[in-house]
Amino acid sequence: MWHYAKWYQCTISRIEKINKLNNKQISAQPIGTLAYQHIIKLWNLHLKQ
Repeated sequence: MWHYAKWYQCTISRIEKINKLNNKQISAQPIGTLAYQHIIKLWNLHLKQ
């Protein structure tokens, strides 16, 4: 159970970094869209392990 919490925490910090990058580069795109897609990719990779 602990590693899920750790994974989630890492994911959240990555999202925050991605959102900051998005805000600087892609102001037209809805905030969080790329971050959300990133979570899905990470989660799918996590499930495959």
